[in-house]
Formats: sequence, structure tokens, C-alpha cells
Amino acid sequence: MANRRKLKDKKSSRLDSIKESVTDKRIPKVLGVLVLLLSLYLFVAFLSYLFTWKTDQDQVFNFSWSLFFDRSIQVENLLGRFGAIASNAFFYWGIGLASFISVFILFKFGFFTVGWKGP
Repeated sequence: MANRRKLKDKKSSRLDSIKESVTDKRIPKVLGVLVLLLSLYLFVAFLSYLFTWKTDQDQVFNFSWSLFFDRSIQVENLLGRFGAIASNAFFYWGIGLASFISVFILFKFGFFTVGWKGP
């Protein structure tokens, strides 16, 4: 009987520590900052892709995971291979120029998750 109580107390203490870490106010702030950084990264990649798409699309059109590690691929995107691949995915395979809307939505989500008051 005592072993069951100890096990139950141990489980409840683990559950309490998980609840505390989930309700910690730092987690949404860190998540918000990461989303803000992602939106900034995508904005720069998309903006660069508008000017370099002709040369970058030839390099990343036939996507394979080996593109991330192939040093012989030369892209002109300001954010390198990953920026060119992400931009091509959004613009060519995705929703085109409206991809900037997704950047705006990510920015707003990160902005309000961090807790800054908007206009």
C-alpha cells in the first residue's frame, strides 16, 4: 500500500512540474521570438528571390534533400541555399507572390505571442 502511495505521489509531482513548465510565461515569449525571427528570415529570402529567381530556380527546381549539402550549387539568394529552396517552394509550388501574406501573419502571431501591444 505504501508503494502505491509513493508511486502516486511521484506521478503527481511529475505532473505538477510539467504543468508548471507549460504555464511558464517564458515559453510563449521564446516561441514568439522564434516566430518573429522566422518571419524576418522568410521576408529576406522572399525579397531576395524576387530579384534572383531566374538563376536560383534553375538550381533548386528539382528538389532533393541532397541540395542542402551540395556545395557545388551556387545560388544568389541572400540567405543561401536554404533561402532559395524555401522561396522557390513558397513562390513556385505554393501561393506565389501572396507568400508575403504568410510572412505578415507569422509576424503578427509572433508579435502578439511575445506580448507586445500592437496599434
